[in-house]
Amino acid sequence: MAPPDNLRIGSLLPSATAICVSLGLEEYIVGVTHECTALSSDDNKQNKVHVLTKDGLNVTSQGDIHKIISSTPAPSCTLPGKEIPSFYPLLEDQMELAKPNVIFTQDLCAVCAPTATDVQKIVKDEKSEVSIVSLQPTTLQEVADSFVTVAKACGIEERGIAYRKKWWSDLEQLKSTILKTRIDKSSKQ
Repeated sequence: MAPPDNLRIGSLLPSATAICVSLGLEEYIVGVTHECTALSSDDNKQNKVHVLTKDGLNVTSQGDIHKIISSTPAPSCTLPGKEIPSFYPLLEDQMELAKPNVIFTQDLCAVCAPTATDVQKIVKDEKSEVSIVSLQPTTLQEVADSFVTVAKACGIEERGIAYRKKWWSDLEQLKSTILKTRIDKSSKQ
């Protein structure tokens, strides 16, 4: 099954972008974060992928991150008449240019990426319908299920189910290889 022709994906999580690429959806990606590395620069030029966030931290080390988060309120994305606190402010002008109709984000950590609430504040005034999908995996099972969640939101649920099955199979193979290596090492001692 193919995704709808009008599918336009905005991914505010590098991991969601990687899932979309793994599901064969790269041509539908119209916006990513400033940290996204899942698309090559050629893909960005060819597909006109917009960068939808900016770095609100400007740090060089984990210590710097801790100091900033501990001591200052979050920078904000300023829109006419509204303030949206975020360490990864959304770029409203780029969001308008990208015109995503499916946006992947998260609600686990306001420091790590824009939350669904941040996104809703920007897209609620849009005339077109935008589906905001919040990925919140905290277990391996939920990570695997997020493949199906992304695929379903993009109209290709079967691909997500197949990818989840392959991912579990690959994980089991990795576990088996590690176990075999441990057994081989211990038998040589």
